[in-house]
Amino acid sequence: MEEDLWNTLRTYVSECGWTFFFKDFCFTCQRPHKVLLDEQNRPHAENESAIEFLDGFSVFAKNGSLAFDCD
Repeated sequence: MEEDLWNTLRTYVSECGWTFFFKDFCFTCQRPHKVLLDEQNRPHAENESAIEFLDGFSVFAKNGSLAFDCD
């Protein structure tokens, strides 16, 4: 039984992307296809998205904080 649980957990971790856990549910998404980090391993990019998914969703961040272009 423990071996089955371990194999399930190992497969989940290797095959699934990010998982966000909440009190009553969890949200899992595909792995991003691009992740750019700064020296402290925080999402960071100057003139492009720091995180990008294959469906086109992107996150712009500088030094770990969301970045917004107000021009």
